[in-house]
Amino acid sequence: MYSAVHHQGRRLYELAREGIEVERAAREVFIRSIVIEKVDGPRATLRIVCGKGTYVRVLAADLGAALGCGGAVENLVRWRVGPFELRDAVSWDELTGRRSETPERRSEAPERRSEAPGLWSHVRPVEAVLAGWPSVRLDGPGAAAFGHGQPADVIPAAASKEGFVRVHDVDGAMIGVGELMASGSKVRPVRILHADRPRARILPA
Repeated sequence: MYSAVHHQGRRLYELAREGIEVERAAREVFIRSIVIEKVDGPRATLRIVCGKGTYVRVLAADLGAALGCGGAVENLVRWRVGPFELRDAVSWDELTGRRSETPERRSEAPERRSEAPGLWSHVRPVEAVLAGWPSVRLDGPGAAAFGHGQPADVIPAAASKEGFVRVHDVDGAMIGVGELMASGSKVRPVRILHADRPRARILPA
C-alpha cells in the first residue's frame, strides 16, 4: 500500500496513511539478481539488481513469507539507476551552496563569476540516459524535418532495421528519440528535444 501507484486518482500511500486498504493488482517485475551480502541475527543485507516498477519493500515481504518468518525493509539505498550511480551524485549541501551558478553565469567573464566550481561540471549530456541505444545522425534538411515532427531520411541507412534510436543532428547534438522505418532508411519522431543552442549573451541596451 505504501507506493506511488495510482488508485482512482490518488496515490496508494495517501490512502495507506488514512488507514484505507484497497486491492492491488499483481504486476510482473524483472529481478536480475539478489545477493546476500551479510547476515546478522534477524537482519540481512541484500544487494538487488532489478527493473523499473519493482517495489523492494514488497519483495522483502515476499521473501519473508517464503521463509516463514516475515520480512520488512529497515534501510533502503538506491545505488544506481541506469547509467547513473550514487557515487557520482551531488550532495544537497553542494547543490544549495552553488545554486547561483547558471548557464548565463557560465558565459560571463571569469572575473565576474564565483571562484567556486559550478554544478555544471556534474551535468551530463542528455544522451547519457540512453547510452546503450544505437544512434543515427541526420543532415540539415533531415534534422529540420525531424524537428517538425516528420519522418526523415537516414543517410546512410542505419545498421539496425527497426527499433528505437537516439537521433542526432549533423553537429552531433541529440535532437530526440526516433523509431526506424523502411528497413532503417527512415526515422520517425517519437520524442523531440527542443533546446536553445549555445550563443553569446545579448543584453538589452
